[in-house]
Amino acid sequence: MKILVGGGSGFIGRHLRRLAEGQGHEVVNITRKSTNPNDLTWTLLERYGLPPGVDGVVNLAGKNIMTPTRWTADFKKALIDSRVNTTKILVESVNSAKVKPSVFIGCSAVGYYGTEDRGSAVDEDSPPVSEFVSDLCQQWEAAAQVDDPDVRSVIVRVGLAMGKDGGMLASMYWPFFFGVGGVIGDGQQWFPWIHVDDVAGIMLHAINDTNVHGVLNAVAPETATNGHFTNALSTSMRRYAPFPVPKCLLSLTLGNQRADMMTSSPKILPTRTLASGYSFKYSSLQAACDDCVKWG
Repeated sequence: MKILVGGGSGFIGRHLRRLAEGQGHEVVNITRKSTNPNDLTWTLLERYGLPPGVDGVVNLAGKNIMTPTRWTADFKKALIDSRVNTTKILVESVNSAKVKPSVFIGCSAVGYYGTEDRGSAVDEDSPPVSEFVSDLCQQWEAAAQVDDPDVRSVIVRVGLAMGKDGGMLASMYWPFFFGVGGVIGDGQQWFPWIHVDDVAGIMLHAINDTNVHGVLNAVAPETATNGHFTNALSTSMRRYAPFPVPKCLLSLTLGNQRADMMTSSPKILPTRTLASGYSFKYSSLQAACDDCVKWG
C-alpha cells in the first residue's frame, strides 16, 4: 500500500514509517519543509491534492502538548490549530480526490475522557467531558470526518507513549538517571501508558484490517498508576526515585490546568482495540520500561 502520513517526522510518525516500510508499504511523509524529494509539503498538498495511488492516509501532525510551558491563550490556540487545521487539509484532499484512499486514520488522545477519575474504568464508548483537552480532542475528531462512506474511518486515541527516542520519557530520563526522579503528586492517579511500537502497531493494524473502524484506544491493557510507573522505570534504570513532585509545585510552575492533567486521570481500557484483534507487543509495563532503557 501507499500510505500518506501527516507528521511522519515526529516521534510516533517515525515508528509508524519504520514499521510500515518493514512490511513492504510505501510511506510518503507530509511536512512543512523538507529537502527529501520523497516528502510532500503541506503547501503542495493544499495546492495539488493527494498524490496518485494513495491507499491510506494518517494524520499525526500537531504541536507537542507535553511542552513544559504554561498554557496561555496563544499556546492553546496553537495546540488546536496545529491539529484541527492539518486534519481539515487532509480530509479536504481526500474528499476532492477522484480516486479516494480506502482508509483514513485520524489521531486523537485519551485526554478526550478528561482528567477526573470517574470511579470506574472508561473505554472507547465512554463520553467526553467539558475540559480544555477534552474539547480539543473533540474538535480534532470532528475534523477527521470524511464525506465518502466508502472511505473507512478510524480514530486512534493515544495515551502516554513511551520509547527510547522520545515521548513522555524525553523529559523524565535524566532526572531519574541522576536519582532525583519520583512520583507526580501522590502517585495514585491512573497512568494510561503505551509503548510507541504499539501505537504504531495499532495504526498499521487499522490500515491493514478492513474490518477495523471507529474509535480505538491506544493504551496498554495492563493498567497502572503513576506510582507503579515510577517504580517500574526506576527498576529498569537501577535508580532510586525518592523525590515526589507535589501538585502545588506543578501549579506554580506550569499552571493549574497542566497540573490537573499531570496529577489525575481516569482508568482507561483498550476494549475495542483488543476486540479488533490487535495483539500488544508490550502488554507489561516493566517490559516496556526495560526496552526503553536498554541497560547493557
